[in-house]
Amino acid sequence: MKRRAKLEWMAIYIAAALLVLAMGGLFQKTVVVNAEESEPYPNLYAPVYDGDVSAPEGVIYLTFDDGPSKNTEKLLDVLWEENVKATFFVTAQEEDTEYLDKLLRRIVDEGHELALHSYTHTFHKIYKSADAYIADINKLNDHILEATGYRPSIIRFPGGSRTSNCPKEIMNGIIKETERRGYVFFDWDVVSGDDTSTVFPAEQLANTMVKGCTYPKSTVILAHDSSAPKTTPEAIRITIEALREQGYTFSVLSPGVKPVHIH
Repeated sequence: MKRRAKLEWMAIYIAAALLVLAMGGLFQKTVVVNAEESEPYPNLYAPVYDGDVSAPEGVIYLTFDDGPSKNTEKLLDVLWEENVKATFFVTAQEEDTEYLDKLLRRIVDEGHELALHSYTHTFHKIYKSADAYIADINKLNDHILEATGYRPSIIRFPGGSRTSNCPKEIMNGIIKETERRGYVFFDWDVVSGDDTSTVFPAEQLANTMVKGCTYPKSTVILAHDSSAPKTTPEAIRITIEALREQGYTFSVLSPGVKPVHIH
């Protein structure tokens, strides 16, 4: 009789334990689902940076927006010949995906900094809301990661952080969300003047860039490697030579560089 009672209690204990385990599994499953639903774009996070933020003197940061394109290939040739590293804030506007990915890989392979700009660069779409821009760069980030294996850590908003193409409250939301995800954004100090429909002579563009730099103040220069400004590669060669004569060195932007947010 005692043996039978003992067996019954044991059976009740086992059944209760199984019920607890089953409930625990259901609870765990619910937590995972809720986490996924509350965190869109789980891959859109910058790599953790644990270095110091500094502002060295005598450094030029050459930066290029709106590429890559066939113009980027010529620009990369100039940078290779001059042994200079630069920062490319890229888009995915090049229709030939195979060629686009080839250029993205070359940028990384040759030691330049590959950074986020915009997948489409269509202002009225990407600046419709903060989430619209986040969705856009998430698509770009995924493309870069798949094509190169590299995960960018810095960003430049099309038109800059004070662009008139984006309402201030939306830009504030974009900045808040990108910074929450670990990204550092950069504007610029000097504009080359190659962002118009007019193709200016290389010497004119170079003169604009050189005049905007005052040694030893470190300076972020904005130029473009989209297909239109065909004289930009030669202008960059002239600019490099002139600024070297002043004593400048060249480097890439990174989370370790004090951000430039005023232009």
